[in-house]
Amino acid sequence: MENGVTQIIINAPIHSRSFYGMKSRELIKAILVLRPEWNIRIFNYDENNVRNDFIDNDIDFLIQSYDESTPDIWIQIGNPLEYIRKGIKNIGITYSYDFNPIDKFILGCDNMDLIVTYSKYSADMMQSFERKIDANNSIKITTPIIILPEYSSIACNKALMDNKNNSTLLNDIDTPWNFIVDGYWETTDPIDFGGRNKDNIGFIITNFLSTFSNTDINIGLILKVHGNIPSNIDRINLEKKIAGYYNGVKGSNAKIYLINGDLNEEDTWKLYSDSKIKAMISIPQRSDTVHNEIEFAFSTGKPIIYSNYAAQKEYLSYKGNIEINGDIKQINGGGPMIVDSYSVELKLSMYEMYHHYNDLMIDSYDNSRAVSNALNKDNYIFAVNNLLNEIIQIPTQQDD
Repeated sequence: MENGVTQIIINAPIHSRSFYGMKSRELIKAILVLRPEWNIRIFNYDENNVRNDFIDNDIDFLIQSYDESTPDIWIQIGNPLEYIRKGIKNIGITYSYDFNPIDKFILGCDNMDLIVTYSKYSADMMQSFERKIDANNSIKITTPIIILPEYSSIACNKALMDNKNNSTLLNDIDTPWNFIVDGYWETTDPIDFGGRNKDNIGFIITNFLSTFSNTDINIGLILKVHGNIPSNIDRINLEKKIAGYYNGVKGSNAKIYLINGDLNEEDTWKLYSDSKIKAMISIPQRSDTVHNEIEFAFSTGKPIIYSNYAAQKEYLSYKGNIEINGDIKQINGGGPMIVDSYSVELKLSMYEMYHHYNDLMIDSYDNSRAVSNALNKDNYIFAVNNLLNEIIQIPTQQDD
């Protein structure tokens, strides 16, 4: 503490357009509201394979160059493999746990005095991680883990929600009924791996085409995805990958569309709420982030086909949505990974969503509103305040 003022440094990718960047900015703004008397500094870092050009004048003035000072509170947002002790009290905030090697992940968490994640599933899974050292010894995470819940920033923005204009991104889409997938499509050729990757994009395409390609249903699958930093080259590569899935599929009414690029909150709302988009499909196998799904469900009330996995089950398991029951097991000592989303079940779920949409939409709309009302910004601010109180209560060596 310097001149009686608490010194806090936050190491975060605040210029990143990723999920981590967005959550970092939300947290810092909440701390500024709750603890204006603290001296807050930011050590910014850029993320790989993501655009790092987001400007936020509300917090950018807090950025400083890295130095060797020891703050009262050090908050590091990101991969536990990179966690270091720099402050008197050290906090790690992570939104995923699929990192190898798992022993370094465990040790990284135990570098800190407190770990923060955003779902009970994630916290429970992290606490279950164990690495055998030998026949008689093993290591587990011993640092306390607490939950900072998610909320929908779009659903909390009434002025934005009052904007009823349809998205111009869908002007060239002629199918009146469309699923949307919003995620990351890895650069590895998905066909070589059965279309299985982080967000299962290729797997969804395969099952979508096999479900609807031999029918007279005029239906589309909109892929809001990127494989690397959104660019013309990235779009061309993704279009080539999509074309590979059409091989052998002739004269189909089932269409696949690509939206590639960063969208701001207003454009995202216009896209999600457009009448051409009826439902979302999200069945990730190596991701615990559920932000896109929450924004879609809680702002529009539209239903989602989701996997029985991680935070998805925690936030989306209400009537109107359809759950895919995938097997979860630990792969190569790493984090939990969904190893089979059951293509038959996915096909049946897509078919059910289309044919029983009106009933599902009624249930989803009513239930998503109830969940969204509980996960609002006021409750998020309240949760951040509880987090800060937890940090204050962490004993230091001086206390001991």
